[in-house]
Amino acid sequence: MIVITDGEPSYNFNGNRNPSAAFIDAVTNVANIRKTGIKVFGLSIDYSADSAVSQIYGPDALFSSDPNVMEQFLRKFI
Repeated sequence: MIVITDGEPSYNFNGNRNPSAAFIDAVTNVANIRKTGIKVFGLSIDYSADSAVSQIYGPDALFSSDPNVMEQFLRKFI
């Protein structure tokens, strides 16, 4: 699964605007998806969110606002 993200979760699982709860939901959901054997990659389009994206996706996080880098990354899976 490839998630293209700004790295700043805002809405939690219940649809309420709560960035702290939304961040915890994102970390939990990525971990649960990975437990099923699905690899999850986070492709961040905003360097200012690098800390959050790193915490959510770990070593499977990529940071770039350069479309060429994103294209090269995505071509690995197509």
